[in-house]
Amino acid sequence: MSTAEIKEEIKAYLDEVDEALLEAVHAMLATYARKQEEDPIIGYDAEGTPMKASEAKVEFAKRLEAVDRGEYVTLEELKEKSKTWIKSTR
Repeated sequence: MSTAEIKEEIKAYLDEVDEALLEAVHAMLATYARKQEEDPIIGYDAEGTPMKASEAKVEFAKRLEAVDRGEYVTLEELKEKSKTWIKSTR
């Protein structure tokens, strides 16, 4: 079922539910929306997994600490490494 079909089906269900369930669904959606505003998704990895702002902040801090410790590859080192990539694909 596509996202559009799911949304249409939910709209149809909402037209039929009583006030108590409607209020519960509203509260649930409001809570979800509030959490999205507080910690929004800022991107996705190669597999499509979302990354929230709080997760990115932690990850980027770890990467900066690694650079401070000297854990990085210089442009010259990368150029040398890349020469072996081209040879290994032929």
